[in-house]
Amino acid sequence: MSATATTVSSGRAPVLNPAFAGRLAAPGPRFTLLPALAAWGLLLLLPAANFDLQICATPPATPTAAFGQAWAVSLAGLHPPAALAEWALMVLAMMLPLMVAETGQIAARVYRRSRTGVVLTYLSGYLGAWLLAGPLVILLTLAARAGLQSVAGPAVSPLPALGAGALWMISPLRLRLLARGHYRPVIAAGGHRALKDAARAGAGKAGFCLLTCLPLMVAMQAAGGGPAGMALLTVLLIAERRTARPAPQGSAMVLIFFGFYAVLV
Repeated sequence: MSATATTVSSGRAPVLNPAFAGRLAAPGPRFTLLPALAAWGLLLLLPAANFDLQICATPPATPTAAFGQAWAVSLAGLHPPAALAEWALMVLAMMLPLMVAETGQIAARVYRRSRTGVVLTYLSGYLGAWLLAGPLVILLTLAARAGLQSVAGPAVSPLPALGAGALWMISPLRLRLLARGHYRPVIAAGGHRALKDAARAGAGKAGFCLLTCLPLMVAMQAAGGGPAGMALLTVLLIAERRTARPAPQGSAMVLIFFGFYAVLV
């Protein structure tokens, strides 16, 4: 009796549709979506385990409006190892889903025996650049929070933070950077040359992504959007990457509405 007949006669369906399971096993999703889902799970579970989020959390209300004291309070509550670990999880959770198409294209253009090594090298160059930016991002986030609290106050600081993010979302400079980032890197089909090309291409891709995405991430972190806000930003960035000519006005409006929501709630 065939496997299909056995499944039907037993009355049980497979857990995953075979076609869907095949797509998950493809190089693009396998090396990007699955690690990203694991990182999202950790980010969502950490607060439940009484592990205070360092940078992806609501900023504390400070007793004074002075920037210097707000900055001192932020630094006093910072635990660098925890903040860097959280940044690494955020990079995996938010940036890997943006790389599904690129990793799939690279995997299709190299020899099968070189596929895993080339894709992992490409992602290592990409993620390595993001991880190196971690200390700067953390300091920028703390400075932005302190500045917003000293000017607007903790209660309404999400609105100007996400308003600035919305302006960057629709800025002509960012749109030009996005257009330049839509390119296919030249990678050899195999051997050491392919690994070298992949590492260089991954770091180069990260450069464009850092310029276009990093201000938005700092704005959301400064607004205290938490994991929900970062998940929303990830969805907006994925939608933006699905077209060669994005129209970011809708995404900018979503950020502004989220800012109002954060203020009211």
